[in-house]
Amino acid sequence: MMPGIPSYHYTYATLLDRQGRGDEAVAQFTLAIQGDPTDSRYYNNLGIALARQGRRKAAIRQFQQALNIDPHNGNAAQNLLRVNPKN
Repeated sequence: MMPGIPSYHYTYATLLDRQGRGDEAVAQFTLAIQGDPTDSRYYNNLGIALARQGRRKAAIRQFQQALNIDPHNGNAAQNLLRVNPKN
């Protein structure tokens, strides 16, 4: 798949994730990130989708990346604490 309009992929991924279509959501969030690697929301929501799949380490990496981009992203900080409460 080729990245297109990042916001399209992000919106579509969010809908897929809500429908429980995790693998497809992860693919679409990844395309959104490829199209715009500066939007911390994309990493945060990819982390959520990965966490729902039980992919804790991968989710942690995404939440950390979201916080690297935007240290004030409260959603990513909360999500990171949920999946990694020891740190």
